[in-house]
Amino acid sequence: MREYVQRLLSREYEVTAVCDGEQALAEVLRDPPDLVLTDVMMPKLDGFALLNKLRENAATAIIPVIVLSARAGEEAQSEGLEAGADDYLVKPFTARELLARVNAHVSMYRLRTLLMKEEHELRKRAEEAELRYRTMLESISEGFVFIDRDWKVRYANERWSDYAAIPLHKAIGRSLWELFP
Repeated sequence: MREYVQRLLSREYEVTAVCDGEQALAEVLRDPPDLVLTDVMMPKLDGFALLNKLRENAATAIIPVIVLSARAGEEAQSEGLEAGADDYLVKPFTARELLARVNAHVSMYRLRTLLMKEEHELRKRAEEAELRYRTMLESISEGFVFIDRDWKVRYANERWSDYAAIPLHKAIGRSLWELFP
């Protein structure tokens, strides 16, 4: 089965095949793949134990995992999905079905990692911009306060704090009506 799946998937993907669950875990930790395809019945570390270890590790938790099993039926499939698998495929399966599921999960994973990377970059840029503006607002000689639409103080510089005679930690998050009854 391992050789068949490897031959089938290696037409479109770089495939690393291993003999047991411990080797699979070591390989995933060494070089995280875009997808893990595991059989429930593997020596040393079965498919569910491998899945559990992958989900526990922050570095591998989001890697999609497709579980292959000879156990058919709704209950077996539910067990696999409840264990954290992204998909559950019952043997025997067609090459077309396997390729379709692998393609879908790999595409979603790549899109998800791209979006996470972009989100991280946007957060970093926003934090840098906030730091620049805070530095600028702290350096001016006038008092500055930012108040939201609910009249709550969201930001104030030290000059404003001095003028208002209110410590910043007591002003931030409170409404002007509370600060100046």
